[in-house]
Amino acid sequence: MTYRAERHQLLLSINDNGCGFDLAYKEGSASLSKATKHLGLATMQKRIEKLGGTFQLVSTPGEGTKVILYLPVVATQPIKVKLISD
Repeated sequence: MTYRAERHQLLLSINDNGCGFDLAYKEGSASLSKATKHLGLATMQKRIEKLGGTFQLVSTPGEGTKVILYLPVVATQPIKVKLISD
């Protein structure tokens, strides 16, 4: 798992080295849950989208799966930064 804060978003990447699956099958399906026959990824996608983010899925049979999440970061209060000089 890796993460990186960018200007107004958080990037989170989760990789595994499992068996992976064929995304071409997903593209012809009505939903991610029907394509993968599991609800976990579909539920994750819905939750990220409800938060205003985006969900990307990269998978190849025999090579594992990568989930990339982009989440907006919005400050609800002004952020005070204290600079420390040498």
